[in-house]
Amino acid sequence: MSGPTPTVGLQMLFQRKRDDGVQKIYKHWSKSNNCEMKFSIYIPDSARPSEKFHAIMFLPGAYCNEQDFLNRTNFHEHASEFKFVVVCPDTGPKVEVAGDKDSQWLGQTASWYIDAVTEPWSKHYQMHSYVAKELPELVVKHFPVLPKFGICGHSMGGAGAAVIGLRNTDRFQSISLFAPNCNPISWGADCVFTPLLGAENKDTLWILNDPTEVAKRYDGPFRNILVDQGTEDEYYKRTKTLNPERLVAAAEANPKGAKVIKVNLRMHQGLGHSFDFVEKFWRSHFQHHSQQLELSSLFN
Repeated sequence: MSGPTPTVGLQMLFQRKRDDGVQKIYKHWSKSNNCEMKFSIYIPDSARPSEKFHAIMFLPGAYCNEQDFLNRTNFHEHASEFKFVVVCPDTGPKVEVAGDKDSQWLGQTASWYIDAVTEPWSKHYQMHSYVAKELPELVVKHFPVLPKFGICGHSMGGAGAAVIGLRNTDRFQSISLFAPNCNPISWGADCVFTPLLGAENKDTLWILNDPTEVAKRYDGPFRNILVDQGTEDEYYKRTKTLNPERLVAAAEANPKGAKVIKVNLRMHQGLGHSFDFVEKFWRSHFQHHSQQLELSSLFN
């Protein structure tokens, strides 16, 4: 039985003027994930036809998609202010895989932005490659976007943003995180890492996909990572699955320390995990990316 017919090129599904720019949603055939994927993109108004912008890749958390954050974080005004294109992929391939409904932590809306190596996940779950390579290349080719990106994520997307940002420094030259899951190895062995990466790869592939472990071993260009975390976040306070302090400790334990990595953790009393939390700090994150990308351009 033949599979789905690949979408030829980009197919626009939605377009709307928003603030000083335009919000669009597309679908396309992903070679990485071997299925159709959707992404949203916000493009600020340009002052001249040839103008190009830096882009921020925003990775949403579990149970979200490429559209959830569009009207729930009101980022558009700040994106236009700082002249950023904002690209948001879906959180996982919308293809049925055996076992993808067995756990709340893994499935079509919870890919963890990992390249799976075990069956049946490996056929479609190649989200690291998709976010790090395929989607940025597509965006640069078809939109007025410069080749150097920032990357940002919320919750599960924070884990993905930290790992992808630190492992793909040529493409992603600034990183910021909202309530990120910083050490999923500590609780997700059975429900995330073993299914996607195999128990036998605990000392190799697992380490490459955990923000704390990656930060501890990072040896690339200097990265100043901005992290915002609410004290009343249920995943921070009750389930203790976020652990941003471990990311800070990992950066401090890095053999090269502050020469290569710094984590600026800002704790916020009384705030939780929702998109309302993200909305409160969007502007400072855009400002962070603007500053870091400007600094990066001075040394490249």
